[in-house]
Amino acid sequence: MNKSKIMSQQLTFSLSYKEALEKEDFFFSRCNADATTVLGDWDNWTFGMMVLVGPKYSGKTHLCSVWAIETNALRISVNEVTDRLDQCLKVDFVCIEDIDNIIDLEEKRKREIEEALFHLINHFVQRRKKVLFSAKKMPHHWQLSLKDLESRMLSFNKVSIKEPDDKLILALLLKLFNDRQVKVGHDELKHIALRIDRSFSGMNEFVKLLDKKSLTLQRKINYSLINETIKEMIRLECQ
Repeated sequence: MNKSKIMSQQLTFSLSYKEALEKEDFFFSRCNADATTVLGDWDNWTFGMMVLVGPKYSGKTHLCSVWAIETNALRISVNEVTDRLDQCLKVDFVCIEDIDNIIDLEEKRKREIEEALFHLINHFVQRRKKVLFSAKKMPHHWQLSLKDLESRMLSFNKVSIKEPDDKLILALLLKLFNDRQVKVGHDELKHIALRIDRSFSGMNEFVKLLDKKSLTLQRKINYSLINETIKEMIRLECQ
């Protein structure tokens, strides 16, 4: 059995009670099934390149961590590409995270990173090495100045993590509360899930606000405090 098939089998997912970047902490659902399968099948990536796209808090970092562990990949942020280029060229697997953060860089720095990325990509494609990129948006949103790099990135295969489905909502809410060591009952979780923004970002912001209110007001988390927090979230969203 080849290594990519072994990795696919090893991507086992179950409920976590702490924030950690281990395989057993990832929640498998329809919204991330394609991404999980594709990352596990890295041996068959076209050009040896893959772009993993997903919204904030969707688990991109987690999947990148699992992939890097399984392949022994060098894992860097896009801001480190120029400083660590020589190191990247010496290995067979590289994971470059948050590549779309390049949008926010000043022009000179952005150009340096784009040129380094283009050199790295050419090196890896020619030698059949593997690179995993992660981003919040698809490549055509990255505003790349180097057209050869843009053409390259657009040609690579992409796989998306979609917004959470019903199966994932309760599991993610429970994990977010457990990460903060906050106990919330199953019925309360269902109450929350039916009334808040069910995006990855929306759930994260709600749990953060509820925990903050509980600590600040020194109140136990119950339906009353939950409903107050839901109303506050709605007000904040309308501003």
